[in-house]
Amino acid sequence: MSEVCVVGLGPWGLSVLERLVGSARRAPRAQLRVHVVEPGRPGGGIFSLGHPDYMVLNTPCGQHSMYPFAPQPGESRLGTGFYEWALARGYRWQDLEEAPVPGSLSGTELALRGTGGRPGQALAPGDFLPRRLMGEYLEWFFEVLKQEAPDWVEIVHHPAAAVDIEPLDDGRERVHLDNGARLDVDHVAITTGHMQEGTSVQPGHGGQPGSGDQNGSGQSHTEHFLAAYPVEPYMATLTPAHSVAIEGMGLVALDVLTALTVGLGGSYSPGANGRLRYNPSGREPRIYMFSRGGFPYTAKSFGAADPMGDYVPAICTTEAVRALKTGPDGGHRRMDARKELLPLVFAEMELCYFTTAAAQRDGNEVAEAVRAELVAAYTAGRFADARARWAARYGKFSAAAQFFVGEGANYVSAADYQRTVCSYVGADLDAALVQGGASPVKAALETLRALRDTLRYAVEFKGLEYSSHLDFQENLRGRFARLVAGPPAFRNQQLLALMDAGVLSLPFGPSPRLELLPGGRTRICSTRLGEPTQIVVDHVVRAHLQLPAVGRSSSPLLANLARRERVRPLDFEGLPAGSIDLDAEFHPLGSRGDAQRRLWVFGVLSEGVRYFTLYIPSPKSRVRAFVDAQSFADAVVAADALPREDVIVLTGDGGRGARTGNRHGPGARTGNRHGLDAQRARLVKVALVNNMPDSAFVDTEQQWLDLLGAERAPSDGAGPDLSVDFYTLPGVSRSPQVETVIADRYLPLAHLWGNPPDILILTGAEPKTAELTDEAYWPAMERLLWWARSNVAQVVASCLSAHAALWAFDRLPRRLLLDKRSGVYPQEV
Repeated sequence: MSEVCVVGLGPWGLSVLERLVGSARRAPRAQLRVHVVEPGRPGGGIFSLGHPDYMVLNTPCGQHSMYPFAPQPGESRLGTGFYEWALARGYRWQDLEEAPVPGSLSGTELALRGTGGRPGQALAPGDFLPRRLMGEYLEWFFEVLKQEAPDWVEIVHHPAAAVDIEPLDDGRERVHLDNGARLDVDHVAITTGHMQEGTSVQPGHGGQPGSGDQNGSGQSHTEHFLAAYPVEPYMATLTPAHSVAIEGMGLVALDVLTALTVGLGGSYSPGANGRLRYNPSGREPRIYMFSRGGFPYTAKSFGAADPMGDYVPAICTTEAVRALKTGPDGGHRRMDARKELLPLVFAEMELCYFTTAAAQRDGNEVAEAVRAELVAAYTAGRFADARARWAARYGKFSAAAQFFVGEGANYVSAADYQRTVCSYVGADLDAALVQGGASPVKAALETLRALRDTLRYAVEFKGLEYSSHLDFQENLRGRFARLVAGPPAFRNQQLLALMDAGVLSLPFGPSPRLELLPGGRTRICSTRLGEPTQIVVDHVVRAHLQLPAVGRSSSPLLANLARRERVRPLDFEGLPAGSIDLDAEFHPLGSRGDAQRRLWVFGVLSEGVRYFTLYIPSPKSRVRAFVDAQSFADAVVAADALPREDVIVLTGDGGRGARTGNRHGPGARTGNRHGLDAQRARLVKVALVNNMPDSAFVDTEQQWLDLLGAERAPSDGAGPDLSVDFYTLPGVSRSPQVETVIADRYLPLAHLWGNPPDILILTGAEPKTAELTDEAYWPAMERLLWWARSNVAQVVASCLSAHAALWAFDRLPRRLLLDKRSGVYPQEV
């Protein structure tokens, strides 16, 4: 039995557990005990903290599910997606403009205030639901996984925190818990998410200075700066006489702003020209907001779908990035993100803008012509000219201007700056509120979601030069997030309403200077306004989350792993770059660069060496968590279920030298060979699943038999003997002649489940439909692939079955090429 420990069971830990259960279900010979170490309620993580209803998610509920893929053939599921779960529980929006009296709402009524919900209506897939519901869903899904786990998988929850992981002499790992318990396990997945980075001091409290976080006078920054979460302590102590500055303009800042307005009794009502009007409660403090970049996040499009897998890039492709990462000698080189990566990204965004605009105005045929011309122009170095020509017809759009909005800009006054921000937010809202996300501008911005894996390929695992890596983490990463990871549109509508009401103001401009004053007050001074502004505020709320890093986190677990020299900061030839260093298989690297093979790190803790991990794992553009977790699950399950010390793997000359035994004529099936002397001959079982069309069906048998063994004289005893059995997939219409062949020498596919071969060869078929999943044989194909992944040592996927495997395992879609391509291509595993 393998013992596995998952440290931290928020959304990322839950995705690891889901993949473990799924892999184990397909490997009945596995015996697993999974230890879940989570001090809170397992599953929800930070979403289980009981946030008020006005704290909402920034992704529509219909896009969330803790099942990453469609169910396998014959697979029954007890769980559902987030939207289906909430609907089944009868959750509805309750029409409440005042703060609900405690106990006045039923268990399924969601307070409408500040959520953008629809009064008295049932939920819809495009709704942005309260975060507490996500916590309930994730906790429920954990219980579902326990029920779905097969009999050979045991899940044990330990309500404690891990404080240390000690390597044992036998190669196992000892996990030390804060309650004194110890767990000796074979593998550990660390998915702890955000860790506390220091002490925050709430209004009216003293507190101790934070370690190493002081200004020149020796004062602690924590005496001045409040942590964004939890909101309740500072909400309870602030009065209208207080002034509060929110540092940040992203999602966390909007949470704080909502807590200080809606949370204190304010409400919104419809205003003129489609705007909202804020109705103050009188309890709000004076609120200011500022950030380094100076502009809020752009709003999510109303009704837009996740473009991942639907939009096919033509300029910013993996192949284009690979070419940039390849040096003149064919080796690996590091990129400069600003000079090399961003031009590809911007061109792709502009390609999407003009194609979308052309389709809406002139139809799909014209849009395809526009797309083809722009792609050809980019290849020929004429993209700017082609873009200008189409801009004259479809309107100007500059991806660089969207990305670098406000960079280096100066403003006449605070009023000039605030007007500029309001105008920008208003124009963005006009685009966001177009039904179905149909705005060409928003379609261009949403392209970044479809490009996430390409961006990851470019920047992760030290893909950038050192200075470019630091620039990406410090500057570019946030700009990508601002364009594509923003709030629902109603949050930015509320932002404008608060400025219209005078409750919120933006007087400082970008990148103001902060001066810490005695007594916990802070003077904030503009740096880019022609008419300087400075204001002294009572409190500053730091509304951004600090990413964990070795040497900076106050987590005992990370500190002890560093003390044991089992983790180190990300390192560029001796130059530290924060975060935590990992190898490409997600193992942390020790101080000497040695991979800790029994430890795996996923999620927020890996941000820096990884890119964009701050999300709830879900299908499409947030599926990467499951893909990564699958590598961990496969390694764990395979180690326990498939101890194959005697398997002969045929590669290179060994493959050429193998032979089939007892062939009785072309295409005949060789029978199982019993009674061989184990010291002289080794029997390797091969299963050939022939899915070729009738015209090539018998020829395919012979071709594979020839490939497997025609070059060696029989019975020389030097290499392995092969036993080849033939199978085919159900669901394919066959001629009477081929039906006779199948009846004569093919075994039923069900025979495989109890008789796994050493090698499985799966051939292709002529596609009949545009989508593989619509083929009649797809359910059997998908089930076979997943079964083989956990039960067969070597699988050869030929022709169309290779496409099927890439879709089943990695959700990589096929795309039609204009010309047939053949050859040998570079590959990175």
